[in-house]
Amino acid sequence: MFGSSLMDITVRVHSEKFCNAFRVCFLVSFENVMADLAELEKGMDMVRKEAEQRTGPGNAGPGAAGQVILRDFLANAEEKLRRLRTEAKSAQDAFRDCVEFFGESPRTTDANSFFSLFVRFARAFKVTSPNTLKNR
Repeated sequence: MFGSSLMDITVRVHSEKFCNAFRVCFLVSFENVMADLAELEKGMDMVRKEAEQRTGPGNAGPGAAGQVILRDFLANAEEKLRRLRTEAKSAQDAFRDCVEFFGESPRTTDANSFFSLFVRFARAFKVTSPNTLKNR
């Protein structure tokens, strides 16, 4: 049983897709992503207010082209922001589940330190796994 588990881990750790996924997770600060999303939402609120002001009574003059541009922008960007919000929530839930699976607290463990453990493990495992398999 141990041998098959070791082989399974070896295949996964040596997989470039596996290693690259952890490197990307290590490089991206989840906290910064959430802060950027909050800034995007604030900016979108400002655009909505601007659009409401421009569509108010007495604003049908030469600025009508600006109204159309703002409406088009809002129609396009609101859906993208909604998808980003959904994906960020999904990523947050997946991270929480992953951290809890390994017995850590999501409140005290940040993504950088958590995934850096996997990157270091994968590097060390790549170095030692050929020797371990030879000694079997």
